[in-house]
Amino acid sequence: MIVVFISGTPFIKQHKIDMYVDTISQYYKIFLWDISGIYSRKYDNVQERIADAETIDSLGLLDSRLQQISNGEKIIVITGLILSRLQKIYSILKNNNVTIVNINKECFAEWMGEEASSKNRNISLKDRFKYVLKKIGVFRRIYINLKYPRIKYDYLLSSFNFYPEENKKFVKIHHIKYDEYISAKKEDAFLGEKYILFIDAALADHPMYTGKDNCVDRNCYLDQLNNYFKLLETTYRLPVVISAHPKSSYRKEDFNGRQVIMYKTPNLIQNSEFVVSHYSTSLVNAVLTYKPISVLISEELLGSVSAFATLMGVQFAEMINAEIVSLDNPVINPSFVDKER
Repeated sequence: MIVVFISGTPFIKQHKIDMYVDTISQYYKIFLWDISGIYSRKYDNVQERIADAETIDSLGLLDSRLQQISNGEKIIVITGLILSRLQKIYSILKNNNVTIVNINKECFAEWMGEEASSKNRNISLKDRFKYVLKKIGVFRRIYINLKYPRIKYDYLLSSFNFYPEENKKFVKIHHIKYDEYISAKKEDAFLGEKYILFIDAALADHPMYTGKDNCVDRNCYLDQLNNYFKLLETTYRLPVVISAHPKSSYRKEDFNGRQVIMYKTPNLIQNSEFVVSHYSTSLVNAVLTYKPISVLISEELLGSVSAFATLMGVQFAEMINAEIVSLDNPVINPSFVDKER
C-alpha cells in the first residue's frame, strides 16, 4: 500500500505533525504532494518548506503521477482539504481507485467558524443567512448534497464527526492537540524562565490574508500588539514570548526584540504563566493545561479579512468564559489571571 499526503498549501513541518507523517512512514511508502498550484494559489512568503515535498501544479500531472506510483498497489490519500478543494480533484482520485482519508485537526475550528460567521459584518446579508441555515442539520445536508453531489471522504479520522454528511465512515481518534499535550507534559521546559505566551495566528502574515483588499495593516497591527505586550510586561514583570504561526514570517525585530519561537507551542503553553491570542487550535492545549486565556480583538481586525479568525477567538472565549481584550484600548485585569489560576 502507498500513502500520499496531499496539501493545498506548501508542505511545512506542521503538516507532517498534523497528519502523522513520520509515524505512518514507518510502515508504508509515502509521498508528500503540494497541489496548491492546481488552485492557482501562490505562497511566496511561506518559510521552512519541506524539501522532499513534490509540487503537483496541474490536474494532468496529478493523474499521471497517481498512475506512475501505483504499479498495481493500493493508494490511500491522506489530506486536510475541505470539500470545495477536494471537489476539483475528486474525479481524478476516484478514477485511480484512491481511498480518500481526511485527518482533520480543524473539525472543531470549522464548526466554530460557521457558528461565528453569521456575526461577520464583512459578509453580505445573503451569505449571513446562508450560514444561519447551514447551522440547521437538515438544511446543511441538503446544501452539501446539492453543492457537492456524491463527493465524500471515504474516511474521516477526527475527534468528533461534526458533519457526518461529508464522509462515508468516521473513525474516532484523539484530537492532535491532546496528543501534543501528552507529549509536552513529558518534556523539559524549552525556556528556563517564567513568561507570558502570545500564540500567534499570522493575521498580518498568513498567505490566506496577505494581498487582499481589506487585509490588516501590518505595521499598525504590530504596534498595537507591542504596546499591549509592554503593558503586560510592566504589570506582571514577566517577558512576553511569541509562539509564531508556522506560516508567518515574523522576526524578533517585529516584536521589539522579544523572542520569536516556532514549532514549540505545546511546550511553551505547558510552561507559561498564562496565554494571550486571537485564535489558534493550540488554545485547546491552554485549556488542557488550565492556563488563563485572554483573547485579543480590535476594530481593524473585525473589519478586515482576518475577521473570520478573530470572531472564532471571540466564540471560543465565550464558550470557556475567557477574557476578551480590545487592542484599541487594552485594560490589564490582574484579578482575572489570579482568578483563573
